[in-house]
Parts: sequence; structure tokens; C-alpha cells
Amino acid sequence: KMAAFHFAHLAGFDRPLTLAWRLAQGMSPCSPDTGAYARARQRLPEALLAMLTRHTGREADRGALGEWRWLGRVVKVFDGSTVSMPDTPENQEAFPQSRRQAPGVGFPLARLGVLFSLAVGTVLELGIRRWAGKFQSELAMLRDMIPSLQKGEVLLTDRYLCSHMEIALLQQRGVDFVGQMHARRKVDFRRGRRLGPCDHVVEWSKPPKPDGMSAEDYAAIPQTLAFREFRCRIVRRGDRARTIVVATTLLDAQRYPRDQIAQAAARHGKDPRQISFTRAMRTLEAFRPVIAHVPREQLAALYEHMLTAIASHAIGHRPDRLEPRQRQRRPKPYQLMTKPRNQARKQEAKTR
Repeated sequence: KMAAFHFAHLAGFDRPLTLAWRLAQGMSPCSPDTGAYARARQRLPEALLAMLTRHTGREADRGALGEWRWLGRVVKVFDGSTVSMPDTPENQEAFPQSRRQAPGVGFPLARLGVLFSLAVGTVLELGIRRWAGKFQSELAMLRDMIPSLQKGEVLLTDRYLCSHMEIALLQQRGVDFVGQMHARRKVDFRRGRRLGPCDHVVEWSKPPKPDGMSAEDYAAIPQTLAFREFRCRIVRRGDRARTIVVATTLLDAQRYPRDQIAQAAARHGKDPRQISFTRAMRTLEAFRPVIAHVPREQLAALYEHMLTAIASHAIGHRPDRLEPRQRQRRPKPYQLMTKPRNQARKQEAKTR
């Protein structure tokens, strides 16, 4: 039964396919009604899905080979985003819409924060919060995930998360930081200890205590922190070159050259990011029903064949591949909603 469930799930719950598979195995036909499946899926708690995501991601990261690491170190990446959800009373209560939209005509918004492995790309920590409000920001989610980081690891973030307090908390755990410099912080390469052209070490002063941080935690943060700042030029073929400033706690320029910081680990053979994800999933789907019924003594050989097939789906070198930020779908010729849905229904009913 479990194998049938997984097969149906990976196939997108294709009813004819599932029905044919059950009949081919000599099993009784399943009902064509998907109502029970949909109701069961709705009963799954949000915490369970987050727990399963963390568990599978961490297991994959533990199995990462040493050559997939960056200079032998574990690199984890934090990033955030927002998502919209169906406009239901329950969603509006838990995740209100943007204040810029009129009441009843917008979509509920949730903020996501994800900590994932650079080596294998799997999710290690997942946070879901309201789109706006106190302690609902990406920085607040990152602060809650810091205890999951281990000594000796490196955290990579974008410029919005280049925050003195969060970096100080990382340093207390022995975790190094790499991220693009925040736009509000001014950089003067004439100051500090010079390491090379547009590469120096400076002292950042302790800012005022932020909301949500206890007085004890604030007192434990030193008055100054040593930061390395350097400028690098990003050149992509077919695109305009741009220059960014990187802030990091990796102060040793000999051990961590700036052209190596935040780059992928040394590639010997094929690492997970060189393999087509779509083709790997198709290979898993093809092998899953066979693995469920093959004799135990044949599993090891079958598993090796599956891994060989997955490794064969390498992504070609595509230096000139560019994807324009354009919408392919044309907007539908409908008016924008300017009043709550129940009022719009009543008005529509009067016109018919």
C-alpha cells in the first residue's frame, strides 16, 4: 500500500495510471473519486511538512562528498521571499494581505525564509511568517535559525541580511559570514588595514540595541567587529559587467582569496548542481515501482544502475544562456477587482 501511495504521489495522482497499475498487480480497482485524497492532504499539519523538508534536506547534506565543499568548509545559504495564497477567510486571518490593497480585494501574503545547503541544494531550515508586522522580517527568521548553524560553517546571504547584530551572533557560534554589502553602509578603501587593491579590513562599531534583543544578549556583543570589505567585478558574457562590494568575516586573504570567496566548491567529477534535476526526478519515478517489487538480493545492483543513470544526465556548459525577465502569458481582458468578492457576486447577480 505504501508503494502504491508513493507511486500515485509521484505520478501527480494520475487516476487512470494508478488504476491500471493496481489492476496489473492483481489488486482491486481504486475509486476514481479524489475527494478522500484531497481531504486527507488538507489535514496534514504545516509543522509536519516543514519537519519532513528539514529531515530530507539534512540527510542529503550529510551525504555530501568532501570535494563538494568550498575550500573544505560547509557553506549554507539563507534567502527569503514572499508568496501569495488563495483568498479565503482562514488565510486572510493567518496571513493578511498587503496594506496597499483595498480590504477584500487582495491576496493573503506569507513570508518565507529558507536556509539551504550550497553543496547539494537541499533545504535545511524553513520559516513561514506573516508578510508584515513586528518580528516577521527575514532578519527575524534568520536570527531564529542561527542556533542550527555549527562552528566552522560559512553563511552566505544577500545584501539585505548584511546586518551587524546578526553577524555578531554568528561570530559567537564560530560561524563566518559572506554577503554583499548593504546599500546604506558607506565603504572607504582608504581606511583600515590594506590587503590588496580595493580589499581591506576595518572595524564596524556596535549599533544601538534592536527591538527583540534582550539586554543580556546585547551586552555580550563586542563594541567593534573586524570585517573584510573588497570590491569585485562580475562579468557575464552577453551581459553588462557590474561591480559589487562584499563584506565577510574571512579576514585571511592568503587562505581565502577574494576571487574564491562564495564560489562553488572544487569540482572533481560531477557535483549535484551539474546534474539535471528534471531528468533525475524522471529517473527516480521510473525506478520506484521496480524497486518496490524487486527481490531484496537484487536491490543493491538496481540501486547502482539508477545512480549511473542519474549521473549520465549532466547539464552542458551554457555560458551564454540568458533568460529575459519578461512575461510570456498575456493578461486576460478582465477588469480589476475593486470590491470584496461577495459584493461583486451580488452585483453580478442583479445584472443577470
